[in-house]
Amino acid sequence: MGSIAGRVRTAIVSGSVLLAACSPAVAQDAETWRCTAANGQYDDRLISIAGKTVITGRINMHSADVGKKWGSTAKVTIEDSKRTSAECNCAGVVARGFRDPDAVEFDLELGAEQLPMSKRFFETPITFRISIDPQGLMTVQVGKDKPHIKTVALSRPKRDTLHLSCSGSDVSFLNIEAH
Repeated sequence: MGSIAGRVRTAIVSGSVLLAACSPAVAQDAETWRCTAANGQYDDRLISIAGKTVITGRINMHSADVGKKWGSTAKVTIEDSKRTSAECNCAGVVARGFRDPDAVEFDLELGAEQLPMSKRFFETPITFRISIDPQGLMTVQVGKDKPHIKTVALSRPKRDTLHLSCSGSDVSFLNIEAH
């Protein structure tokens, strides 16, 4: 049987580990999917979000494999499952990794147009929120403490599929949820 001081120290250490495991920062690290695709490669996941109007989560770009073939990107887009591959008309958040200077730029993507929103360093997760109202207006929020917010009109308001993708990068999609 150990001393009372030893048992108290053990209880404090155990309590500290429990608090750390339950803290919001640790809870935010649940990886929904990790996409690793060398430059010139592409990978994606489709998730049904029929009837959902809000998508939340975080993106953490670990590294960019910048090359001559493709840019280093990660995307969270909302799409119509009935579309053909030639008519993506994607709408959502795109992260682009650069090496000179080392940075990750986050934009709102609407079809072929990208509107700048925020900039971070690699290994710095950023929170996002995408919402679509009944009239087809999409609002994208990037960042939590000082969020950047943009609202755009969707040309095709029907959106029932969440599309996660990456090319030329190593990226974690964290806590992706549809509400």
